Amino acid sequence: MNYNNSKKWFILYLVILAIFLIFFPIVKLTRVIKTSTETEFIALLSGTYLRSLIVVLISLIFLLGWNISIKIKKKIIEIFSLREDEPLIDFALLWVITSVFMGILDTIGIVKNASDINPTVRSIVSQILLL
Repeated sequence: MNYNNSKKWFILYLVILAIFLIFFPIVKLTRVIKTSTETEFIALLSGTYLRSLIVVLISLIFLLGWNISIKIKKKIIEIFSLREDEPLIDFALLWVITSVFMGILDTIGIVKNASDINPTVRSIVSQILLL
């Protein structure tokens, strides 16, 4: 393999980040209907955050392809005339993912004052992973 130790850790980090961002819920919504309480968990994959999901998926797929496949990396270098070891690309795409995710959580923070919407523990773990 042509990967150094830090590249292997970064790829592992990307896979864990993708799992947490896409498959685990971001918000826990609790509604009281007469005498019963209904709880709903909303994740990026649920469709509620469809535009955010598209941006995050494109960024994650690009990041994983850029870091895992040498063929994809060579093709991107040819198309965009980039340097081969460009850490700025990794940083920029992680910045996009962080901006999308933090925008969602900031909105939840505003709405939380008016209703019973709370970020889940997994979304807090996702925040820590993004930082």
